[in-house]
Amino acid sequence: SIHSTIENINLNTGSNVIYMRNGDQQITNNNGLIYQHLTISGTSGNKTASPGTLTIQGNFFKSGASNFLHNNGTVIFNNFIAGQAYTSTSSVPVSFYNLTNANIFTGLNVLNNMAIVNTLSLADNSKLNLTNGDITLLSTATNTARVAQIPSTATVTYGAVAGRFIVERYFPNNNPLSHRAWRLVTAPLNETETIFNTWQLGGAAYGAGNYHTGTLITGPQIAGNG
Repeated sequence: SIHSTIENINLNTGSNVIYMRNGDQQITNNNGLIYQHLTISGTSGNKTASPGTLTIQGNFFKSGASNFLHNNGTVIFNNFIAGQAYTSTSSVPVSFYNLTNANIFTGLNVLNNMAIVNTLSLADNSKLNLTNGDITLLSTATNTARVAQIPSTATVTYGAVAGRFIVERYFPNNNPLSHRAWRLVTAPLNETETIFNTWQLGGAAYGAGNYHTGTLITGPQIAGNG
């Protein structure tokens, strides 16, 4: 690892910085440090990114039970002469606050699941490859992640078996009367499945085993289902 008080750091192409100590560590970006490969590991502790911009020109690898804390910062994958990869073998996907893909060579390969807290951005001519991992756009009571406007020259490709976007939408449930209301759920999509078979779970009865799942379509009266 690199201590945050060290100045004038130069990393050779292909080098790998590993934050692996058990316990808390700060991932520094002092003096505009640009990482080549970056590995986050360790069996405990928080590995906290700087609140500004963390630039990676190589691969990002996460393993172990330690936590990557985004600290409301931005991670940029940036390379124009080589592809890059995101890999995580941890049980919980890495959550990035802002993530920007600026790889214009063969692209950023998403090999395992990741999550976005605030904004996913694609630079001009960049390539994002959801090779074998999903990207989840998180939604909470205070914020919903989004994808920034995608340039016409950027591309997104999906794996043959895995690799997709998962879009969350938080609905408050602190007031029982607010459960039944008009909700803006999604933009129009092109899908062969029906609302009945997907959102309504094929008409499965509401009860044990499927509480808080599916969609209940009601009539004009609060007590009536229709």
